[in-house]
Amino acid sequence: MEGAAAGHPGRQRDDVATGHGGAQPRESHDEYDRGDGERHRVGQRRDDEAARQHLHVTSGRPERRKRSGRHDGHGPATSDDDGSGTGGVFFPSGALTGAMDPDTGGDPAAVTERIEHTVLGPETTPDDVIAVLDDAIEYGMRACIPPCYLELADSYAPTVDLVTVVGFPHGQHTTDAKCHEAAGAWEAGADEIDVVLNVGRLKAGEDDAVESELAEVVAAVPVPVKVIVEAPLLSEDELRRASECVAAADADFLKTATGFSEGGATVEDVEIMSEYLPVKASGGVGSWADAAAMFEAGAERIGASSGDVIAREFLDQQQ
Repeated sequence: MEGAAAGHPGRQRDDVATGHGGAQPRESHDEYDRGDGERHRVGQRRDDEAARQHLHVTSGRPERRKRSGRHDGHGPATSDDDGSGTGGVFFPSGALTGAMDPDTGGDPAAVTERIEHTVLGPETTPDDVIAVLDDAIEYGMRACIPPCYLELADSYAPTVDLVTVVGFPHGQHTTDAKCHEAAGAWEAGADEIDVVLNVGRLKAGEDDAVESELAEVVAAVPVPVKVIVEAPLLSEDELRRASECVAAADADFLKTATGFSEGGATVEDVEIMSEYLPVKASGGVGSWADAAAMFEAGAERIGASSGDVIAREFLDQQQ
């Protein structure tokens, strides 16, 4: 893999990288419907444009009007919004600078929809999730919640984009477990998946195994996949290697941190990661000032348990 790749050429590969030591990716016999009328195996690489761009897949769950969609690395993601361009998976860096400047009269919704209001703690209750969803509805945010509450959230707030986590928080699940968890989350209503990279394998130099596992997770679902790399635990070289693995695996975003280990998002890490893929800055972002600094560094999304605070502070500046 070669440094930061212009246009993310790793995303153009149709093959799945072999695992560490030449091991081939596992073949699963479990099948699912991506919404394109065909059955697909978990672990089967997506190689057709229709599957990449299909937005409103259904499998026993109500079809919903959503912003989320797969992205192919070339220009804004497909969206079913009103055509304004603010409803896709991500925006080019700097595209919303005007909207973030209270003096320019930009659309505030173009900023608040980039915030993923989050509740993922071990003591999270259904009422906690409902409160996050209420905030997401009020401020036009996305919501990042535990997978066990997806069906509740899907029923309670069908217009809110739901994000959930896989292999959380340490990333040490088996590849099969991560794939099944991701597919199950999508079936339950997730519009985006945040999967944790296996940091231990990365530090051991097993980059092929890291990439292969992530490619299988990406192939298991028809929705955007973000990869949490736990940047605070990595050296710059490791962060770049992790970013290369994620881009080569055809994932859609890099995400800084789980918030359950040392540290969180930093401007320096976001700047590096944004050379490879769109970035979700998560961990320690607790105010609009923090979020604005991350956007300026190149982040496309913010993940925060203080999403409501960030949104209110931003909107107050629009008055």
